[in-house]
Amino acid sequence: MLEEVCTLKVVSRYNKPKKVHTNKVVSQDYICTKEDKDIIEKIKSQPLKKVLVHINGAFLTRELLECLFHKTAHVDGDVISAYINLIRAEEHLRNRKGGKVFLENTFISSILKRDGGIDVEQIDTKQDTIQKRVDNYLKHYMIFIPINIKMPHWYLAVVNAQEREIHVLDSLSGAMHREDLKKILIGLQRQISIVAGLKELKNHISSCGLFMINYMEYWTGTELSDSLTQDDMKNFRLKLIAILWDSELNTRKGCLDSEHDNSERGSSDEIEIIDRPAKICKRNKSDVLYTSSTTMNEEELIAMLQNYIKSMTDANTLEKEWVLSPKPYPIALTLKKIQETLKKDKSMDPDCFNLAVRHLACQELHMLKATNKIVSKHYMDLKFCDACAFSRGLMYRVKVDAQQLAKLNRVVSIYDPAPIDPGFKQHPLRKYTPKIQRLSSVLNMVMNVACTGWNENVYLLDHVIPNGVQVNTNSEMSGYYVLLFMSAWDGERIQTLFCMDAYELRKRFLVHLLTYKENQYEHNIPEVL
Repeated sequence: MLEEVCTLKVVSRYNKPKKVHTNKVVSQDYICTKEDKDIIEKIKSQPLKKVLVHINGAFLTRELLECLFHKTAHVDGDVISAYINLIRAEEHLRNRKGGKVFLENTFISSILKRDGGIDVEQIDTKQDTIQKRVDNYLKHYMIFIPINIKMPHWYLAVVNAQEREIHVLDSLSGAMHREDLKKILIGLQRQISIVAGLKELKNHISSCGLFMINYMEYWTGTELSDSLTQDDMKNFRLKLIAILWDSELNTRKGCLDSEHDNSERGSSDEIEIIDRPAKICKRNKSDVLYTSSTTMNEEELIAMLQNYIKSMTDANTLEKEWVLSPKPYPIALTLKKIQETLKKDKSMDPDCFNLAVRHLACQELHMLKATNKIVSKHYMDLKFCDACAFSRGLMYRVKVDAQQLAKLNRVVSIYDPAPIDPGFKQHPLRKYTPKIQRLSSVLNMVMNVACTGWNENVYLLDHVIPNGVQVNTNSEMSGYYVLLFMSAWDGERIQTLFCMDAYELRKRFLVHLLTYKENQYEHNIPEVL
């Protein structure tokens, strides 16, 4: 889904990115002023892991800015993405001569290239947002895609869907092969038929990333609106540090003036940005919850996600809804609820549990449809339990509304992750008998309304506690273990071993929530995730 770009009018002492079409960028605009040099000197002295720039989801640590201090260093993709976000913030740069343009970032570009380099069967369009983004690309006059090759080298591909052509702006002219461009176009699912029309420029390899972001800024569709030279890029390398840090969009702008710097001690306001993964593996069913190990790249991505969410402290931000599932009844999760899944002293929120159950049910249904198998089990969330008021004392239980309960699903399974109570060691089932009896009574009323002829009595069925069920004494984790039982139980046994580590399980549950494919608030989740 396309990002909503900032339309706030930003007042800046820089003409980079250019503020209006009529003002040409001149060589002086690339040169550092005394004020710029003072900023740069302060930045040099900062701890390597300290986040100095945060612009619309692009985070830059002092370490990532290091590439701009060295004349021959390759410009990092995160630095490029941060400047692209500054270009996006200028309304006139989102509207060129032919119409609206979309400026893609380096991370999404790398995913497009990944999808173009693997078999079609390996692309998981259900969990990947790329397909939706591609659909929206076609609504724009031009799409600017930054491309990185292993050399290392950056160049810019501009897709013009209306003219059915692609323009390549490359500071190394025709010296580079276009295999990476081919992969990206395949990654776009061949939705755009392209007739190659190449327009290329010449220059030095270490400045290719700097040239590329200026191409994004100046390209009108037929020509560059402003001129630039190798000397300009030499000056712009350092200037870019000051521009990024001094931007009004940089929410970390005041961090250089802090008297007490806790960066090296792991301040909760700091986020360490990790390298982009070379490959993201496809997941099956709900293995994000119970697989005992994952690849290093996946672990790094989950760690980045976890650190980002834990760092959020603004009250308004925490109340923003990140996940919405409207059917069969609305479930909305705020960032605060999602954040609390990572806190070891917090039990699972009922809404989070209900959405996770819905996610499991949807995943299983899609799997069964693909294999032409019948539904062998139903997933029940907490709505039935709430309606029966199981958690209340006998004196305070509400009268059950059978008409209301008839609208719910028909089958419920209960598995207890807690160890057997010593008081029930000889007859462990007795602990659950009152609840099963209550469940049976309510279920019979429901089924008589919903299904004429129902004559089953759950209370009279055989009741067993399955052997080999993993248990845990941490009551705060009980909701997570119940979800594991629901996902892995096949009617006779648990199909797989669980990850019983509470910290790891909470992280995987977080991913489980945020990858819900029917999420209608996906656009509220920051682009960095």
